[in-house]
Amino acid sequence: MVTLSGSNFKWSARYPGPDRQSGTTDDVYLSEVILLPTNHHLLIELSSEDYVYVLACPELSLNQLVVPGRSQRVVLFSEQEGDFALLPATLCGPAAFVHSASPGTFRFVPQRRFRDTLEGER
Repeated sequence: MVTLSGSNFKWSARYPGPDRQSGTTDDVYLSEVILLPTNHHLLIELSSEDYVYVLACPELSLNQLVVPGRSQRVVLFSEQEGDFALLPATLCGPAAFVHSASPGTFRFVPQRRFRDTLEGER
């Protein structure tokens, strides 16, 4: 399971390492560009470290409120390779653009490239 965490107006991802257990010392971390494999239903755990966030990606029909102190899960799937921009929240109104023009990107790649990239990050 991939864990996405909102912090300081950006999204970061934690992936289980070789032991396949999340939350251990061999985990892999990526920020802003969140790598995901195509053609897999992915269980994603969402959390926030500081503020209320909206994880919004219209191309994936995703619009999920994420509140500090509460974790929740969503399932993502894409057959299409490519980048899908995460949109800044409208909770802050016009101030949202002060925080970040883009809080992150989902990048869907073939399974083999996904594995190779994560192994290269270790």
